[in-house]
Amino acid sequence: MRSLTALTILTVLAAPAWAALPLTDDFNDGTVDAAKWSSAFVNASHTGLLPIEEGGFMKFNTGAFLSSVEEFDPATEQLVIRARLRMTDTDGDQENFNIVTRASALPGQFGETHGLGFRINMDNRSGINDSLSVFDFGDADDTLLDDQGNAVTHLNVFGLDIANGDTLDVLITDDGTNFTFEVTDALANVATISGSTSYSGATNGNHISFYNRQTSGALTEVDFINVVVPEPATLGALTLAGLMSLRRRR
Repeated sequence: MRSLTALTILTVLAAPAWAALPLTDDFNDGTVDAAKWSSAFVNASHTGLLPIEEGGFMKFNTGAFLSSVEEFDPATEQLVIRARLRMTDTDGDQENFNIVTRASALPGQFGETHGLGFRINMDNRSGINDSLSVFDFGDADDTLLDDQGNAVTHLNVFGLDIANGDTLDVLITDDGTNFTFEVTDALANVATISGSTSYSGATNGNHISFYNRQTSGALTEVDFINVVVPEPATLGALTLAGLMSLRRRR
């Protein structure tokens, strides 16, 4: 029996009024849009590869790193990030894909150098479960709190069953203090992490970064990315259940 993190379904009190989408891409034109994205790879010792837009996906091979050109400060404009992706491991090890808010857009040896990182880990090694994690990257003085207010170095949760090539729906919210990270797998299992952090990305940048942390035998293909900034009047009315009802599934 899988241990699942429950999602409390609440009623949306009002129809959300959305601001214009500041960042959306369905990756269907076969070209990395330089007006939206800067691409790179993590440290050369990581044998990194640039992201490739192909076949309706942004493809992140080992070490591929992509960041938003625009900056989004979640302290002044709450971020709601939605993405659909599929993960593949070809060497029996694992695939490790990361999304980072409050990011510097400066890749290091294994990925982002600063920011609040949301990680999906598909692990094909025997006895190790798939997981979600949240990390602070950067300043050691920053504090990451779980939803009980306990200080931790990272948050980790299990409850997913990810097979090679499965489609995953991702939802991240970040208001500058509080965050939620939710992933729904192909079997409709839902895993959620929520907490808070003192991390401020203002001095290092407020980009949104995406990268493949693995060194070999791994590929993540992203179908679409939407970054939504709800209008302030409707922030209190939005719930995870309401947001997930907007999700389309092929």
